[in-house]
Amino acid sequence: MQYISKSITATELKKMIDSGYLHQYLMIDLREKYQYNAGHIPGAVNIEYDTFMNMGQYDKLLQSGKDIILYCERGGSSVYATKRLFQYGVKTGKQPQMGVNKGNKGRQQVNIYSLSGGMTGYVQKFGK
Repeated sequence: MQYISKSITATELKKMIDSGYLHQYLMIDLREKYQYNAGHIPGAVNIEYDTFMNMGQYDKLLQSGKDIILYCERGGSSVYATKRLFQYGVKTGKQPQMGVNKGNKGRQQVNIYSLSGGMTGYVQKFGK
């Protein structure tokens, strides 16, 4: 399995949302719960940054069969979280015995994106 770590702009993300392709991605909002509840990008699930960074294992996320988009308030924390997820995937080879082929549907690459500018940049460009 190959892992690619990339940055995505607010404009690129908005195009994905508008085109209806967002269901092909797992989008994770790393902000605090109260921030998520105040407004988040449609389709995002909330896993607070500290929880995410202390998970230890990321097999369920990496085996979702989807590319992953991480975002935080301004973009810094999501870069660290992207690196953590990328390093975990490369280090483990994403080979926990159950569901590797089934979960990834034969894919050979998982893209892990960090939203440049975070939620702040997205809201500045497109509103809530």
